[in-house]
Amino acid sequence: MPFKEAVNSAFSNKFVEAEQISIQNNCYLKIKTNIKLILNQMDNFKLKPAEKEEFTMLLNSLYIACDKFDKKFVYSIMIGLDYFSKCLKRTRNAYLSLEECFEK
Repeated sequence: MPFKEAVNSAFSNKFVEAEQISIQNNCYLKIKTNIKLILNQMDNFKLKPAEKEEFTMLLNSLYIACDKFDKKFVYSIMIGLDYFSKCLKRTRNAYLSLEECFEK
C-alpha cells in the first residue's frame, strides 16, 4: 500500500502542476488576443498622439511579457496600465477587459 500511495501522490502532484501551467498559458493567450483587439481599435479611444504612444508602449510591453511567460513582468505592466487607465478614463474599459483575463 505505501508504494501505491506514493505513486498516486506523485502523479496527482504532476497533474495539478500541469493544470496550473495550462491555466496560466491560457491566461497569457487571452491577454495577447485582447491586446491585438485593443490595438486594432486604438483610434476609438481618441487619444492625443503622446497618450496613444504611451498606451501602445504599455500594451506592447504586456504582449512581450506574455510571450516570455514572465508573471512578474505581466503584473508590473498591469499595474502601470491600471494607473494609466485611471488617468485616462477612455482607456479604462480596455484595462478592465485585460484584467478579466486573470479571472477563472
